[in-house]
Amino acid sequence: MDDSPYDLHSVLDRIGTLRRAGERPLGNPYLDLWAEQRGSDRDEERERRARAALIGIFACAIPNEDAIATIARHSPQGVIEIGAGTGYWARLLTDAGVAVRAADSCPHGCRCGGVWCGKPVQWTDVERGGVEIAGAEPNRSLMLSWPPLSSSMATVALLRHHGAGGATVIYIGEWRGRTADFIFHDLLERFYEKVVDLPIPRWSAYRDSLMVFERRRSGPSG
Repeated sequence: MDDSPYDLHSVLDRIGTLRRAGERPLGNPYLDLWAEQRGSDRDEERERRARAALIGIFACAIPNEDAIATIARHSPQGVIEIGAGTGYWARLLTDAGVAVRAADSCPHGCRCGGVWCGKPVQWTDVERGGVEIAGAEPNRSLMLSWPPLSSSMATVALLRHHGAGGATVIYIGEWRGRTADFIFHDLLERFYEKVVDLPIPRWSAYRDSLMVFERRRSGPSG
């Protein structure tokens, strides 16, 4: 088996009209394709190429039913997602009845020359915006999925949400690994309590999980 089922055009052909935002519940084609690839003979290079293709269509992190249910349970007032990319996680959350405001500094179709604007898939509406709106609706959980390690984006978003009175942070990534800068992790440890650490489907060599943090009521720890 080669990795041709995971190139861009093959995947879009297979999922067909599901990619049209909001028409009907999506299911979870990313999880299905990941499971299919995992079921093939182990080949690190093939997996690397499959991952590179699929994260450009869907997202860096792979959601499953437990992940979506966990976010919903901890976000009764909804979610504001910064760095939403294609909007894949936002779409699954919306299908599950969660109110989602999804934003990205370079959403699909924005023509800014950034990461996502050339991608042919947008799973739901993603507005153009970044950390400047992270504190706009502090009653919502702040959600960050695979924020870049080489950027202060996650830290600034957290500070804005926190400063506006936000209490819940959903962080999908690696703890002190490939995602978010060290200041972001320090702030979470000091001002928040980790209440969930849920493993999610992973590509080999990655250790991302879904973490939920609730703001400490007694002041900073330590």
